[in-house]
Amino acid sequence: PCEEPLAVFHQLQYLQRGCAISAHVDAPTPPADVVATLSLGTGLHDTVRVGSARVRLRPGDLYAIAGPARWEETHEVHPSTSDRLSLTVRFASQSELQNC
Repeated sequence: PCEEPLAVFHQLQYLQRGCAISAHVDAPTPPADVVATLSLGTGLHDTVRVGSARVRLRPGDLYAIAGPARWEETHEVHPSTSDRLSLTVRFASQSELQNC
């Protein structure tokens, strides 16, 4: 049977215009199978990069990363063209939480 993922971490993040989240590979804690981010307000030219893929963000866009995109590929949020507000949620299975 498939386990339903649990939302285990919520972060409301405000970045001032010109700020970025530098390239990184996610740490194993807090545990999470999937990280999803909802862009609540952003400039029309903001982008995120996962590995060699660049994704343009617009207000209301949702993107998620999992597996190798989190643990093996560097990813980053490029400098914002305006103040940026986003909501990030990490999802984990109950079994993953029990292994902490």
